[in-house]
Amino acid sequence: MNWLSNISDSRPINSLSLPGTHDSGSRYGGPPTICQDLTIQEQLESGVRVLDIRCRHISDVFMIHHGIIYQHLSFGSGVRDVCIEFLKQNPSEFIYMSIKEEYDSSNITRSFGETMQSYIDGFEDYFFLDPVSPTLGQVRGKIVILRRFKSMTTKMGNYINFQDNAIFTSDYTILARVQDCYEVSSLFARSTKWEHIQQLLNESKSSTDKNELFWNFCSGVSALCYPFSTAEYINP
Repeated sequence: MNWLSNISDSRPINSLSLPGTHDSGSRYGGPPTICQDLTIQEQLESGVRVLDIRCRHISDVFMIHHGIIYQHLSFGSGVRDVCIEFLKQNPSEFIYMSIKEEYDSSNITRSFGETMQSYIDGFEDYFFLDPVSPTLGQVRGKIVILRRFKSMTTKMGNYINFQDNAIFTSDYTILARVQDCYEVSSLFARSTKWEHIQQLLNESKSSTDKNELFWNFCSGVSALCYPFSTAEYINP
């Protein structure tokens, strides 16, 4: 649980190979929707340091969804508080948290960014919000936000300008190279998904910029290839 404790404070965090989970809170909805067997707590305890959190904005709060499917989890007690408690118990670690607005908003009076700020207020000591590429020493014991939403707030982590089902470069607040080719048309197309993953692995090996973020999604889905089927092929 403390594997980052063995790494120098001076290392840029984007030079580390960090294991993550796709749609980290998705544990309900049947085979087409379920992406994880483990809870957020169990993922962190098993070494995961990148969480992919999908928030539906309802009544000025965040509830965790995968598309239309509610995942019986709130952002406050189910995600933020779990992560903070883990970091209190393991202060050598940090958590990269991708935050994305999911499905349709409902009954809201403020922006997604404003509601996100409400979850940070009072917990600032546990978030790293500067739009830079920090070192490990700067972020130990903190949640580092990678946001997939625009915000008027001056400091709310790094913004990634996502492109749909693609390999792309985002150069907004940091330089990020992302592979998220999530459409895997059938079981026979899983090898093509692996080729996309391998492309980004090779690009990361040849990069000389230790502050550049390489973000490689190993997940994929379609009506003919559910998330667990892609994982069974790719993860080994």
